[in-house]
Amino acid sequence: MINKLEEIEIFNYYDNPMYIKLNSNSYGDKIEGAYGEDDPASIFIAYQDLKGLLKSEVFTTGALEIDEQWRDQVFKENRIDISRSTDYYTYNQIKEMILNPKEDTINKIVAIRSKIAIENFKKVLLKFKNQSQYDISSRIEEYIETRQMEIDLGILKSKLPIIEIEKYKTVADVNEVEGEVELADKPKEEIKKATPKKTTVKKATTSK
Repeated sequence: MINKLEEIEIFNYYDNPMYIKLNSNSYGDKIEGAYGEDDPASIFIAYQDLKGLLKSEVFTTGALEIDEQWRDQVFKENRIDISRSTDYYTYNQIKEMILNPKEDTINKIVAIRSKIAIENFKKVLLKFKNQSQYDISSRIEEYIETRQMEIDLGILKSKLPIIEIEKYKTVADVNEVEGEVELADKPKEEIKKATPKKTTVKKATTSK
């Protein structure tokens, strides 16, 4: 069992700073944004304070990461099973899925339900898309953006088709499949159809 006074390091791999409210500090604590690629910002939090934060989405999605030497034990002691979560991904897991997609990458993206989780994917996507040395699959990009649109519309169970792509190893292989798998032209068009149409309501006038 972890000592309640044990100081555990928490990491932020994303560019934006994050704020968490600790029991021992009514003003909360700020975790700065990452200093650079693979150079996260971090703070130490006493375990007794961390326990009260573990069920918040910043931890259950991996937006803030617990030091690897403590992570499994921390979650286990607090009965949080991240192995079954469709929303928990570390920064490096997301990076690997975007830059080196595997057979099940798209299906994992479609299964995401958390707004914070899909935003993490979008942040990593944009970060590497803006760096010209990376060749990112257009299909991976399309699924991330479209799944984010769905979640923003409150669609928790995705309407996107689940597809199986057999044994591709490179981005070129993934993009080549685009002509072979029918995806309702463009997934975004399907989401737009689900968007409620705006209606104009005229204000009633009253006579004096």
